[in-house]
Amino acid sequence: MASDTYQGTDLGSDPHYRDDNSSVDSAIGVILPENTKNAIITKAPEERFRLGYWDVIALVVNRVIGTGIFNSPSTVMRGTQSVGITLLFWLAGAVYTIAGTHLNIEFGLSTPRHFFRDVEQGIPRSGGTLNYLQYVFTWPAYRPRTVLFVTCVFGITYIILGNMAGNCLIFGIRVLQAANVPVTNSAVRGIAIAAATLACLIHSFSRRGGIWLGNIFALIKVLMLLLIIITGICAWAGAFHTTTYAGDNMALNHSFANSSNESYGYTQAFLAVIFAWTGFDQPNYVLGEIRRPRKTMPIGTSIGVTIIIVLYLLVNVAYMVVVPKESQLDPSNNVALSFFQLTYGTLSKDHYLPQRILSAFMAISSLGNIVVMTFTAARVKQEIAKEGILPNAKFFAQTKNLSFGRFLSWIENGNHAFVTRNFNWLLKQPWMAPKEHSQETPFGALFLHWVFTVIMILATIRLDPTTAYGTLVNLYSYTIIAVFGCAIAIGMLKLRFSSREGWRRKSNFNPYLSIISAIIFAVGSAYPIIASWVPPSGSYAKNKVVIPWFTTPTVAWSILGFGLLWYVGFNLYAMRRTRNEGVVFQVEKEVIIENDPEPDGPPVQTHETVYQAWVDKEYMPDGQQMEERRRSRESF
Repeated sequence: MASDTYQGTDLGSDPHYRDDNSSVDSAIGVILPENTKNAIITKAPEERFRLGYWDVIALVVNRVIGTGIFNSPSTVMRGTQSVGITLLFWLAGAVYTIAGTHLNIEFGLSTPRHFFRDVEQGIPRSGGTLNYLQYVFTWPAYRPRTVLFVTCVFGITYIILGNMAGNCLIFGIRVLQAANVPVTNSAVRGIAIAAATLACLIHSFSRRGGIWLGNIFALIKVLMLLLIIITGICAWAGAFHTTTYAGDNMALNHSFANSSNESYGYTQAFLAVIFAWTGFDQPNYVLGEIRRPRKTMPIGTSIGVTIIIVLYLLVNVAYMVVVPKESQLDPSNNVALSFFQLTYGTLSKDHYLPQRILSAFMAISSLGNIVVMTFTAARVKQEIAKEGILPNAKFFAQTKNLSFGRFLSWIENGNHAFVTRNFNWLLKQPWMAPKEHSQETPFGALFLHWVFTVIMILATIRLDPTTAYGTLVNLYSYTIIAVFGCAIAIGMLKLRFSSREGWRRKSNFNPYLSIISAIIFAVGSAYPIIASWVPPSGSYAKNKVVIPWFTTPTVAWSILGFGLLWYVGFNLYAMRRTRNEGVVFQVEKEVIIENDPEPDGPPVQTHETVYQAWVDKEYMPDGQQMEERRRSRESF
C-alpha cells in the first residue's frame, strides 16, 4: 500500500466541507466533555486478509442459493398455473438480477465521492444501499449530511428486518426433518436461536474463519444444484425408469395452456422469484474489505451472478422434466420434494428418504445463508451506527479484537505447560501464529444483529414455524429488496436525468445501460409493492389462511413508518437540546485514502475516524455559510 495518503471528511465533494470553523479540529475542544471519547475508529483489514475474487464469488453464491430455489418453484407454479409462464418468471428474475447487479456495481464504484490528489472520484465503501440512498436523497435532514430522513428509514428497517430469522427457522425445520424426528415449535425455535448464536460467535471471534466457512458452503451449494441438474438429465434419459414430462410440460402447445388470471397469484409468484434471486448485492455491503475493489468487486460479482443464473434456470428445467404439472399445482406438494421422490425415491424402499435428502439440502443452504448474511449484515449495521441515529453508537460501530489470535497470544506469552506440552506440534505451525488470526470484528454490530434475529424468532412464536418462515421472508422481500431496491433505481434515474448532477462525468458506466437497468429494476421492484395491496380472488380467496393477505404490506409499511417516527423523534430531541443547552448534533468523518496497489493504483479508503458530538451552536457556521453548503450539495 502506498504511503501517499489523504485525509478528508465524508461531507460531499465540495472542498468547502473541509477546514472551516465547523470542523472537528476547531470544535472538538469546546464541545461537551464526553464527546472526545466518542470517536469511532475503524480500519480496513490488512492487504492479505482482504476479500479476493473467490471470496466475492462465494459471497454472491452462498447468499443467493438458499431455500428459495427449493421452496419458490411451488409458489411460482401455483401462482401462474403455467409451465411456460413459470419459466418466463424465472427468466425475468434473471434479467431483474442482472439489472440490479449493474446498478449496485455502478453505485459501489462511484459513491461516496472524495477529493484525492485534487481529483474528485468515487471511493468504495462498505454499507451498500445505505450509502447510495444517502448520496441521492440528502433531504430531508436534521442538518446537511447529518441524520438524514432516508438514513433513519433504511437504518431502522434494516436493523429490524435485515437478519436471518426466517432462514434460522427453516434451518430448524429441515434439521429435524432430515433427522426424521418430530418437528415441534419449541424445538425449531431452539435450533434457530442456536444457529443464529453460532454464526454471530464465529464472526465475532474469527473473521477469517467465518469467510472460509462461507466459501465452503458456497462450493457445497454449487455441487448440490449440479447434482439436481445431472439427476434431471439422467431422468430424461430414463435412468430412474420413471415417466419424464419434458414434452408434456415444455411443448409450446402445452406450456402456456390454462394459465392463471388471478393477479394475486402472479404477485405471490414474483415475490417468491425475487426472494430466490436476492443476495447479488452482498459484496457492496463489505466493499471496504475487498482487495482492489474496483477490479475485484465487479468481476467477482458478475461471475457469481452468472453462475447463479445458469444453475437456477437449469434446475427449474430439471424440475419440469421430472415433475408433472398436476403434481406441481397440488398445494400439498413441494416441487423439489416431488423431484426427489420421482428420482431417488425409486431407488429405495425408504419412503422418507426423498424428504430427508431434500431437508438435508435445505438445511445446508439455510445455514450457509445464515453464515454469510451475518457477516455482511453486521457491516451494514456498523455503518448505520456511524451515522449517529442510534444510542450508544460507539458500541455498535467500533470494531474490537476478540479474535482467536488473542487466545493464541495468551498461550504464547503465558506459562501454560499443559497446552504447550500437548499441542506444541500444532502451535508451531505457521498458520497457527497469532498474527494470522488477529483481526478486528464489529462485535457490537454482531450483537445488535443477534438481538433482533432472536426478537423476530420469538415475535412469531404463536405461528407454526412454516408460517412464521413465510411471513418473515415476505417482510424482508417487500422492504429490503422491493422498497429499497425501487428507491436506488429511482435514485439512479434521478442522477442520470439531472442536468445539475453531472453524473455522466462522475460515472464511467454506459449511460444508456444504466438507465435501462434502473428502469427494469424499478419496475420489477415496484410491481410487488403495489400489487400486494390487491386482495386475493378466485381460488386464493377460498383458501383458509392463518395470516390475512394484507399482513405483509401493512406490517412492512408500519416498520418503514417507525423509521419516519425515529427521524421525527430525533429532531424533537435535538430541538429541545438546542433550546435548553445551546448545542447541535454533528457527525464528522475523517477518512484516510491510499493507493491500492502502490504506487499509483486507484484510491481506496483504509481508515476512518467518526466523531459524533453535541457542538456549541456558536461554533457552527453562520446562515450564509450554511446556505452555500446547501447549494453546493451534490444532488438536487
